[in-house]
Amino acid sequence: MIDAMTQNTIRARLEFSFKGEDIALESIIDLDGCDDEAGPNFHQWLARAGNIDPYSYQYEVLESEEIAFEQPTGLAVACCADGRFDWPVFVGLRQDARDLEVVRAVAQQTLGIDDLDADARLKSALLAAYRAGLGRRG
Repeated sequence: MIDAMTQNTIRARLEFSFKGEDIALESIIDLDGCDDEAGPNFHQWLARAGNIDPYSYQYEVLESEEIAFEQPTGLAVACCADGRFDWPVFVGLRQDARDLEVVRAVAQQTLGIDDLDADARLKSALLAAYRAGLGRRG
């Protein structure tokens, strides 16, 4: 089980040339601070880290390059492969972890169950009830 409170990070790297200069940008991104359902603008994130003006030609060149993702932590591990990062999968896993955290607390507080994983059917039923109350499926 991955704890929902585990820090979810990923290292983003991008290299490009601009006016004969090779530029390498790198940043560790805290994914827990990214709440945009469409996903963070990783190019813009790297530009800020490299002090590159988003209204410059240099930014346009940066934006045309593919970002390599590596060294994921937490839930991001399951979403990162071959230098690519799948934001929608991460959002789903993060929401699942948050939902499960609430359900575990309810099971412990109201039913005295400390190990909800020991009863998969009860875990599934509580999770489904919680999500139905929120108007979500899954």
